[in-house]
Amino acid sequence: MGENGKISEVLANLRVEFLNHYEDLFAKIAILLELLTEPNDEWLDNFLELKREIHGIKGQAATFGFSAVGSIAHRLEDFIDQQNESGTFDVDGIYIFFDHMRAIISSGENLTDLETEQVLQQLPSSLTQVREDASAGSNRVLIVMPRGIWQTMVSEELERRGFEISFAGDAMSAITLALETPLAAVVTGMVLGRISGVDLARMFKAIEVLSSIPVIIFTSYNIQGARMGDLPDGTIAIAKGPEIEEKISELLNYLDLPP
Repeated sequence: MGENGKISEVLANLRVEFLNHYEDLFAKIAILLELLTEPNDEWLDNFLELKREIHGIKGQAATFGFSAVGSIAHRLEDFIDQQNESGTFDVDGIYIFFDHMRAIISSGENLTDLETEQVLQQLPSSLTQVREDASAGSNRVLIVMPRGIWQTMVSEELERRGFEISFAGDAMSAITLALETPLAAVVTGMVLGRISGVDLARMFKAIEVLSSIPVIIFTSYNIQGARMGDLPDGTIAIAKGPEIEEKISELLNYLDLPP
């Protein structure tokens, strides 16, 4: 199977997993909404969890062929932010968003642009007119490496420079986490089981909502050699070596990432 075929297979498997489990996800959201109807000590934690779930739906739905659901979820994020600012929480209004999203996903077919616009016009509105992309200003780096000295060295150096760190042990977990969490960059090793670090970079580039995230590959291979192949735009390969602090400094400067 060629590289493109491998990536297509992974994306197809992720789409099937999304379709098989979306009802569980909506059931979890219904529980969160019920918990948010009354003030309690865990209200803020539940509210933030609800926002994370909506952000995850937005990324996954858009990736797996349901751009209309992604647009509705984006509008819902605006609506909930406005609810929080105004000190109110319109659960019935929020359910309207989820009813539309569930109907589209269960049908297995995305809406046309015209149909999507008609649905968006029917949704409850908020006063929020402009919202920056959820990934803007992210200070989180995802490290995709087996546990070991390099994972430790890279994470400690990035944390020392003020970055927040998330970990994923394999490519599938990395994609799932990236769809749910805004990222400044991904740092990966070259060896990730069946999928290499270069394969992971190509998968990120193939998924529209992840395509702008820089991917950095630390490798023991010759970075100009055949094993590395042609790296996608925004992907950088760094040869492993003892000068980890210097290499990370050069890397961050190249990517123009804070701090």
